[in-house]
Amino acid sequence: MFCLTWRQCLVAMLSASALMALVSPARAQRERGELQIEVKDPQGRSTAATGEIVSESNQVKKEFAIGADGKYLAQELAFGVYRLTVSAEGFAAWTGLLEVRSEVPVRIAVVLGMAPVNTKVEVTDAATLLDPSETGTIYSLSGETLREHEAAQQGRDLSDAVNDQPGWLYEANGALHPRGSEYQVQYVLDGMPLTQNRSPAFAPPLDAGDVESMRVMTAGYAAEYGRKLGGVIELMTEKNPPVGLHGRFETGGGSFDSVSGAGEIGYSSGKNHFEASGQGFHSGRYLDPPVLDNFTNAGNGNGFSVAYERDFSERDRLRFTISRSEARHTLPNERIQQTAGQRQDADTTEVSGQIYYRHISSQNLLWSFSGSTRDASAVLLSNNFA
Repeated sequence: MFCLTWRQCLVAMLSASALMALVSPARAQRERGELQIEVKDPQGRSTAATGEIVSESNQVKKEFAIGADGKYLAQELAFGVYRLTVSAEGFAAWTGLLEVRSEVPVRIAVVLGMAPVNTKVEVTDAATLLDPSETGTIYSLSGETLREHEAAQQGRDLSDAVNDQPGWLYEANGALHPRGSEYQVQYVLDGMPLTQNRSPAFAPPLDAGDVESMRVMTAGYAAEYGRKLGGVIELMTEKNPPVGLHGRFETGGGSFDSVSGAGEIGYSSGKNHFEASGQGFHSGRYLDPPVLDNFTNAGNGNGFSVAYERDFSERDRLRFTISRSEARHTLPNERIQQTAGQRQDADTTEVSGQIYYRHISSQNLLWSFSGSTRDASAVLLSNNFA
């Protein structure tokens, strides 16, 4: 390359770099993509339908309704192989295998054919059992699996589910140890890394009801994670709500005066989506006591989160989330402490906010901006008998 001045050289180098960026595939940083589905009849007219997305390797099985405009957006899908099935009354069912490999949306144009007199459709999910591009083992749990999982103690819904996976060991008070390492666990919540000790004694619990999918890794990490790499627990909250007003409410109870409740309400219309959730619990046996007696071991917790998302166009999306959670509990005494009248109270609080903006320039180029802030605090108080 011949240049008369350094400015011409700089412009030429930048132009060449931009050209290379345009023709090369986009490199994702979040390992999550999406499907943009458009359904039409044989005459090319948009039509309402129902759909299903299945991936056995990612433990995803999602059924959804497609509106009269024939369009549906399936967001935050972990990289992998999926089977998409679309059906509508009076038409033959359409099914196909799809791969999600980057943040750039995968556009699928489905043209439904006329249904024959006799139709027999046999669909198996064997093709989605394994992802041939994965270099390590990832254990995926769906939101349905997490909601059906019953924890033995309050505040341990997610950690109990992680402990059931190979390579993990539970210590007292719900501390997780991946592959025998000491406190090298990293949670990633909607792309935000949480690297501090998240056992019940040190951090307020996360609401399992808000989680749509969880992926557990102990090796083969992508470069995006970094820092603590004994084990990575990736959590993704609900990003594909039904149209209109929707919600959920659940409550439970058990021994040691344990009671819990959680609720969520949301509204989706057009390009806007709003979601608010809250949860709380009480337990008379929050931590693992050092003796058989359950001295001074009560715990209470509460939390809420608010999220708003808007698609300004098919290429531009903005999302922000604000959440706050708190757990208050007493530390269980040994016999000598109980006899002396000691009482220790702990209060852990966490406040966080996230913002995410995405713009799609072309089929091979996507720009995204994300930011997060988090404040975590822990207070320990004791009476004069400590």
